[in-house]
Amino acid sequence: MTNSADQATGSITYAPMVVCPNCAKGLEIRSEMYDSFFMAGSTPCARCQNEFDLWRAIREGMAHPANPFFLAGAHVTEFTTELPVGQPRAVKLLDFGIDSDARILDRLISTISPGGEHGLNLAVELMQPWKDERPIPGGLLLAALPVGESPPSSVGVSVRVIWLEGRSLGPGRESLLLALEALHVERIDEVVVPSNTAVEASLGPVMEDYFRPHGSGSDVERFLTDAGYSNQLNVLLPMLAAHLGLPKFPEEIRGALNRLRRLRNELVHRGSLRHRLEVGEARNLISAAAFGTEYCRLIRQRQTASGRAS
Repeated sequence: MTNSADQATGSITYAPMVVCPNCAKGLEIRSEMYDSFFMAGSTPCARCQNEFDLWRAIREGMAHPANPFFLAGAHVTEFTTELPVGQPRAVKLLDFGIDSDARILDRLISTISPGGEHGLNLAVELMQPWKDERPIPGGLLLAALPVGESPPSSVGVSVRVIWLEGRSLGPGRESLLLALEALHVERIDEVVVPSNTAVEASLGPVMEDYFRPHGSGSDVERFLTDAGYSNQLNVLLPMLAAHLGLPKFPEEIRGALNRLRRLRNELVHRGSLRHRLEVGEARNLISAAAFGTEYCRLIRQRQTASGRAS
């Protein structure tokens, strides 16, 4: 989905974006951008046509995210509506272009033009008291909370919803989303395990597909288990890329994934990290995990194409 505005509802939806450092324009993140980066070391800007470093742009985007879940493919939809006083109103998100089965990652509800001198209204979302869930499927239940002697009969509300399409992300992207959620609520150490899992979950099927024709399922499984994730990442993956005619995974990002792997082992075996993980490094590690999952996607595409050609 590209950025879109609905004149009938006044809503606008923003696709997950990265900013081109050359022209400062937002670009919708597409798999082809990663492919260009892996193949040529840079990505062409669809706006100014100049090349830019996607790895650097993503990390800068993580440092100042308008959409904290953009690396997982989340969209942002903004709209305004009017709430009458005295009766809750169910707002159907589908009316504003949000899928009925969308996964709502975050929402911000703000009161606009609340009232006059003798009273005002505050917009609130009604939720089930025992857990943070929307009480109606596919929507929000909003209400105007009157304050003062003579509040107005209605209040304007601005709503900002961050959401993912309802389709499954796959195990790699699901783990990446868990890491982003941990970062969003500032539980920094909890970024480590799901970020590492995102790459492991993406790399495992790549290795299985490559070695399956050369041995029984149990032999391949035992070989990959004995090799371990480190050897798969640092030895087998470069070998597979060379076989498929692809450039090696960038050394700087692979180094970040090795750092992530060591932190994961430290956290799992010790129960805590020896040193506090800084927010900046956590962002960098999540970014590296995202590039790792995208490189595995490119490898699998080449494997499929190679299988059809043979």
